[in-house]
Amino acid sequence: DVNLSEEELELRLLHACRIFHFGSLSLTDEPCRSATRRALKEARAAGALISFDPNYRAPLWADEDAAREQIRFGIGQCDLLKISDNELTLVTGERDFARGAAALRELNPALRLIHVTAGAEGSHAFYEGRHVSAPALKLGGVVDTSGAGDTFCACTLSYVLRHGLEALTDEQLLEMLTFANAAAYLVTTKKGALRSMPEPAAVEALLAR
Repeated sequence: DVNLSEEELELRLLHACRIFHFGSLSLTDEPCRSATRRALKEARAAGALISFDPNYRAPLWADEDAAREQIRFGIGQCDLLKISDNELTLVTGERDFARGAAALRELNPALRLIHVTAGAEGSHAFYEGRHVSAPALKLGGVVDTSGAGDTFCACTLSYVLRHGLEALTDEQLLEMLTFANAAAYLVTTKKGALRSMPEPAAVEALLAR
């Protein structure tokens, strides 16, 4: 995957998208790092919202400093950020989520919406000076956490596509987090990541219980 080059980008897709989402995995090496930066530039110029998930994987980096540099680049480019509790500490040195979110806004004052995920401790949204949190579902049966973060992120981006990013209420932020937490929980009850991602109806049925 790191062999993707700028010349291989499908620019028509980048020019037509509403959200461009990327993570640090494509920033680990060349030529994919340059391809990612070009894709980001093309999507932004076309008016897309930019979403970033650090998705830090230590074995893929020479050291933490190299990872931190590229993650901070990603944070500096995005409108929407999904970051885990351990990644928040890696980037900002903060364990307190509110202080960490404030530090992230210092890195990028243009950040519109920050999601912090904390595994079994639930998730948090920081938006326009407000903080909303939602507990995780603790119903047991967890067998594999692979894909939980990606599923959470996909759900929140889907919500933004449907509702926009303007004037979100606390109730909407809570609805977003609750649905994303439930979907992420369902992924953990099966092996693997992609094939275990639930349909919306399955998430709604779980929440209805």
